[in-house]
Amino acid sequence: VLQEVAQILSLSVERIDPERPLHDLGMDSLMAVELALGLEKRFGRRVKVSTRVEPDLIGGARITVGDVVIDGSVAGQLAKMASALKS
Repeated sequence: VLQEVAQILSLSVERIDPERPLHDLGMDSLMAVELALGLEKRFGRRVKVSTRVEPDLIGGARITVGDVVIDGSVAGQLAKMASALKS
């Protein structure tokens, strides 16, 4: 997903902070449609683009494509660390 975003924004993947909102990086609604089309190609499924603010994520993004969940949120990372510490 970061590769798609980087390509659309003409940035290197390293310059993209997954914790920053995409609109802060300069993504507009037309670019969001382009992102959806790229993700549709990659996943072979129709992508419905919607944005909403979920304070419980703390920061970052969680992307769901069908049954595939890509969790780059701070809350998701904290949950993974907590699980690893319990092991």
